[in-house]
Amino acid sequence: MKVLILITNFILVHIILFAQNEDYLIRTQLSNKKAIFKRNLIDNNENIIYKTTKDLVCRVKISPQNNYIAFLEHKKGIFEKGKYQVLPKNSLRIIDINGKTIVYTNDDVRRYVWCPDGTKIAYITGEFFLGGIGFISDKLYILDISSKKKYQVQNIKHPYDLHWLQTQNKNELYIKVVPSEKSNNRILRYDCNTRKVGNAGVKSIHFSPDGKYYVLYSGEALSEGSCNTPLQNGKTCFQIYNSHTNAIIDEFSHFDIGVPFGWVYNQGHFFMFTNNERKESKVYDVKQNQVVENYNIIPNKNTWGKWIVNNKSLVFEDHKLEKISNNVVIRNIPHTLSIKK
Repeated sequence: MKVLILITNFILVHIILFAQNEDYLIRTQLSNKKAIFKRNLIDNNENIIYKTTKDLVCRVKISPQNNYIAFLEHKKGIFEKGKYQVLPKNSLRIIDINGKTIVYTNDDVRRYVWCPDGTKIAYITGEFFLGGIGFISDKLYILDISSKKKYQVQNIKHPYDLHWLQTQNKNELYIKVVPSEKSNNRILRYDCNTRKVGNAGVKSIHFSPDGKYYVLYSGEALSEGSCNTPLQNGKTCFQIYNSHTNAIIDEFSHFDIGVPFGWVYNQGHFFMFTNNERKESKVYDVKQNQVVENYNIIPNKNTWGKWIVNNKSLVFEDHKLEKISNNVVIRNIPHTLSIKK
């Protein structure tokens, strides 16, 4: 079984599962926010594989080994007299592709990420203050799927974003944290083998699948003050770095090549850009510093930063909020994207 994932906004999540003999779309939908649907893309038959007793399911992610579905179950809480009488909460649940619960945690989970080998999940929790008006993240946990046991990563304060990088030589969790008075470090690195935390020494956590590159999106580059190109007339700055030397490899504005969309999953060093006005997508080879493919179709704009391929296909989704059904387009990957290891 092979899995393609397209993640949209907080409520709508679209996941493509490629089974051995059938193609499925697993998703939530606006008409029923409490359920996860499994839809056969061949005959369009659709059924519910899981329905929550809470208010909605969101942030769905398939495990890298294609056997589990993780998601958050959100409870809205009760807000009265200027404060929450009952606090809102997100619980993390992991099910198999038939809807059977494998692991459930009642922690208030704000963000999570799968380990690339599919055996663990790292997640961030937090606490409310001022009667639930404010919220601050405070703890980072790693949950083992098979044993269902978790442990807290020590010496991490106020984490808010995660990326798990696993290559032949590395098994590291990169953590964005809120800088403190004592330390201006914004990105920490946790070695999952030694369980040691240190300064990551990089500017972003958006690594390529092979770990050799990372990118700074416009907001990050502006906050770093690292843009070399004068930004005028609404231009944005997007930068690609060598992760070993921290040297800038390339810099674009969105007028040059398009809007940055995300790395090609498990394909080494290919990045995707889109141009809504031209209705086209470009695949950029970071290693060769050139565009290698063009497509006359663009993914859903809400799938920002997430587009995933298997070894043979690209998936594009044309989604309109006023319609329940989705048009999923599967394109074969051209020869130029084949990776030689």
